[in-house]
Amino acid sequence: MKRLLPALLLLFLSATSYAQLTSGAQTLRLARATYEQGRLHEIPSILESFLSKFNKQEKVEAYKLLTLTYIYLEEPEKADNAMLSLLQTDHYFEVNLKDDPAEFIALYRTFRTEPIYRIGAKVGANATQPNVKSYLPSNDGVSKYKTGIAFQSGFVGEFPIRKNLVLSAELNLQLKSFNYENKVSKFDYSKGSDPTDPQNLIDYKTTGKEKQTWFSFPVSVQYA
Repeated sequence: MKRLLPALLLLFLSATSYAQLTSGAQTLRLARATYEQGRLHEIPSILESFLSKFNKQEKVEAYKLLTLTYIYLEEPEKADNAMLSLLQTDHYFEVNLKDDPAEFIALYRTFRTEPIYRIGAKVGANATQPNVKSYLPSNDGVSKYKTGIAFQSGFVGEFPIRKNLVLSAELNLQLKSFNYENKVSKFDYSKGSDPTDPQNLIDYKTTGKEKQTWFSFPVSVQYA
């Protein structure tokens, strides 16, 4: 009995999920058949009560049927709302110029389906390592440059000009830094008189950190 209960529960859940999927497909078939028979007034009551149970693909088809229905019922406000819901469900929806009715295509073209602008932000880190070609040493010591890690960020905006042209502008902030170190050994007469004896030498160490702030505003045009 203990083994049977989990199996029955799993079977019940599977049957429920299958029934919901079948019910959604059956509802769309019923709506399509009703549309083809010209009984347009019945379609909203068939679909609207079931919209929350449809998956994305089914919702797109349901909203398309509702849009066509309201167009032919001469209810422009409801047709606009149905088309808007369709486009909000599938942002990449496109009409079929060969098969879709002219009234549906005309309504679709009254909506803006391309973005007015796109904005974004970026955050990251950078590493700066100077490449020294020549320098004038102030002592006989050894100088080293070490890589510094710093922060950078930026904002980017894209503005479509035409179908294939996009104007892109960025505002970037870069903080750059690197480290400098100099070591030199000098003879200390207070420790002895032999300059070759390492014990008579004192090591001096000088460190520094270079910090830079960069702003950039690149503008470009992209063609796709």
